[in-house]
Amino acid sequence: MLGQQLLNGVVLGTIYALFSLGFTIIFGVLHVINLMYGVFFAVGAYIALYATQHLGLGILGAAMLAAIATGALAVVCDTLVVSPLRRREERHLASLLATMGMSLFSYALLTRLMGTETRTFATPVGDASLSLGAVSVTQLQLMIVALVLLMVGTLFWFLRRTRWGTAIRAIADNEVAAQLMGLSPRSLFAIVSFLGGALAAVAGTLIGMNFGAVQPFMGETMMLQGFAVVIVGGLGSMPGALLAGLLIGILEILVTAYVSSAYRNAVTFSLLLAALWLLPNGLLPAPTAQKV
Repeated sequence: MLGQQLLNGVVLGTIYALFSLGFTIIFGVLHVINLMYGVFFAVGAYIALYATQHLGLGILGAAMLAAIATGALAVVCDTLVVSPLRRREERHLASLLATMGMSLFSYALLTRLMGTETRTFATPVGDASLSLGAVSVTQLQLMIVALVLLMVGTLFWFLRRTRWGTAIRAIADNEVAAQLMGLSPRSLFAIVSFLGGALAAVAGTLIGMNFGAVQPFMGETMMLQGFAVVIVGGLGSMPGALLAGLLIGILEILVTAYVSSAYRNAVTFSLLLAALWLLPNGLLPAPTAQKV
């Protein structure tokens, strides 16, 4: 029983980690808090839902379509809403308020277009499972973990081994110095926005498939978990987001299984408060966290 719950927690935690990675790179590079990120999560889930039900695509195809479409939407939203505020002194507060307004409008629009009812996410995956003693691993769980590992590995490779990734890390550390070296912030910001939207979309797709349901306000709930993961792991720290995502996912499943689902969010935010009190820089602080 414990082994099965730990497995379920790891699966959920990997999705939390993937979602939080996008949120982390947006904050770490763009230095803004974009509350539209939860909308991208829900939009990506709906696009993947449509792709599986009406286009006949499998999980990988649906996730890829959702990532591309939502990434493009994220670039448009960043260009129209966030970019005009980026040069202001109080850009954190300005971007927070602007994206909050846009997210409320987007959720209302999404509800108008898709309705308020929960839609079933019938995934094209068989019911066969692999038994490891008392632990049963389904095909869907294996696919979720494999897809998350693939995306995380690709993201780290892109940021560490490519010229675009090096430029993104440079502009995240010091935007002025990066511009003096000839880097274009506008194009790099667009790439980061696309990556963030794509990661949110795939996370929304996987959550929809894991729980078999999609609804317009699923992004609001996920944003709360994302904030907790990012703060517990360390602001701007990608390894921290991975670790915190796994930790919170496992704790949520264990509390739901052995205590009550009513305490699921309470445990998450108790961990958040503990991190703020005891580890204000998070479990694995980003190297730039000490710069003032």
